[in-house]
Amino acid sequence: MLFVVLGRKIAALRREHGLSQFALSERLKGVSRSYIATLEAARRPEHDAPSLEVVIKLALLFGVSLDDL
Repeated sequence: MLFVVLGRKIAALRREHGLSQFALSERLKGVSRSYIATLEAARRPEHDAPSLEVVIKLALLFGVSLDDL
């Protein structure tokens, strides 16, 4: 459930900032578009949980706290 909520928040923030999955992946450096899609869809969360590094990058990019993600 936690990964579903996180995925929805990432997708919502990405859309609020007018970014495609590809554009977001380019800004995050080293994160593929397919990985962004996997996070947003919360598929296979036990294998694809984002690292703390990715979560921090997302929070900084979107200007939100880690708690808000």
